[in-house]
Amino acid sequence: MKKERIESLDFIRGVSALLIVLYHTLFIFQSNAVLNCFPLKAILPNGDWSVTVVSVFFMLSGASLYYNYPKLDLKDLKAFYFKRWKSLFPAFLLVWFYNYFLNVVVNKDFFYGAEPKYLLLSLIGMDGYFHYLHDNYYFAGEWFLGAIIILYLLYPIVLKLFEKPLVRYITTGVITVAFFWLMVFNPFLMNKAWNPITCLFTFWFGMIWMENREFFHRYWWMEVLCITPLLALLFFPHGMDPATCMVLASLFAYPFMDVISGYIFKVKVFKKFILLTGALSYEIFLVHHTLLYDAMNIIFKNNTYHVNAKTELAFVLLILIPIYFYAKALSLLIKTFFNTALGRKIEGFFVK
Repeated sequence: MKKERIESLDFIRGVSALLIVLYHTLFIFQSNAVLNCFPLKAILPNGDWSVTVVSVFFMLSGASLYYNYPKLDLKDLKAFYFKRWKSLFPAFLLVWFYNYFLNVVVNKDFFYGAEPKYLLLSLIGMDGYFHYLHDNYYFAGEWFLGAIIILYLLYPIVLKLFEKPLVRYITTGVITVAFFWLMVFNPFLMNKAWNPITCLFTFWFGMIWMENREFFHRYWWMEVLCITPLLALLFFPHGMDPATCMVLASLFAYPFMDVISGYIFKVKVFKKFILLTGALSYEIFLVHHTLLYDAMNIIFKNNTYHVNAKTELAFVLLILIPIYFYAKALSLLIKTFFNTALGRKIEGFFVK
């Protein structure tokens, strides 16, 4: 039986994708003294707010997966993993190979970026996740892609821990303790916000939110009140560790976005735009970096160009046009392939 569509999930996905594009635009602005006019900054008093948005994405992934796959039997795993692969890798590999061969042509060398063995990291989508360790052939997907691959691989195990209430409560405690231990001590070289423990923490709480969705909707005022701690964590200096602060902010951002979605979707033009953005969110995530930097180099290459907040706002709005165009084209390419005889045959082997 087909599941009822939860529009708040589409809202959170679409708005989060827009926020990620905005963040990376502001980050470039803030990195350039001439372009640093926009009132909203990429780095807030308490930390990097992209961590909050990406953590909301992890919560969304946990909620969506749990909604669509509340149970997984052994016989379901082949189809489950193929669908996860299909949702990530075809688009990623198209974008990656395009950028890789452009660089091969420019550098006249197939192994210009690093040792050839590191190409394997790109082929399995983990180049951005491990880029902090060494140079490799990373072009698209950032660290988020590697983290979501790990969470997808672990989901059947995570789901087993979630099924029985007692085990769920114990696991919630263990994951929470592990998260705060990591935030305080962090014995790893990896950024705390990227660590699988941090990603699992928000992913797990996304599952908890979905399990208790009816409760939150019944007491909707609790979700509205989340705006207070959210603003406090984002904007009011208090000395908390930045990574801890930004991840915890996502626990309040997610329910607040859930409760306001119904009101914003009453405006048809907003609903249509956000639903389109949500449907293309992953493709937007993959293509926007390259398009942003290319556009910046073309438009703002002369630092004597008069720039103000209005100019930057115009850039933020106009850059969405090529981003949506290429994201849609990428999405259509993938859909077209899986509608061919070969694509249907491949999918049919995994999904009965």
